[in-house]
Amino acid sequence: MRSLKELSGIFLGTLIISQLVVAQSTPLASIPAGDSPFALALTEDGQQAVVVNLFPTQADDSNVRVLNLTLEQEENAFRAGTRLVAIAIAGSIALVVNEDQDVIRLIDITSGIEVAQIPVGSRPSNIITIPDSNLAIATNGTSGDISFIDIDQRTVMG
Repeated sequence: MRSLKELSGIFLGTLIISQLVVAQSTPLASIPAGDSPFALALTEDGQQAVVVNLFPTQADDSNVRVLNLTLEQEENAFRAGTRLVAIAIAGSIALVVNEDQDVIRLIDITSGIEVAQIPVGSRPSNIITIPDSNLAIATNGTSGDISFIDIDQRTVMG
């Protein structure tokens, strides 16, 4: 079992995510991550990576993939909107930036079920969660502002 402490980073490639050992900087594994991995976030325990694919193929419609880093395999894959450009994790919820629909999608990563859509500013481009809180912050490229999101209430604050 590999812990987050063993990892020096996770690199996106066309088809794989590679885990690196800090001391040796050698790959431990390559895990398929879809045809166009664009952004990823780690769960708090470091055991899973959740990857969004920007342009999924028609053959495989899934654009969100949950990868088990310990077992070095995909656990779940599902479709969540279009043009997904960023992701953050809060517990078992993925906050996925859906750029062309101006929403943040909240998705349970265990079931793949979307639990909420939160409208934000125009062309959201990134999101972070604040540790030990229920707060996320999204940047909105075209409207030139940021949105403060109450994750528990599933709303934009203010």
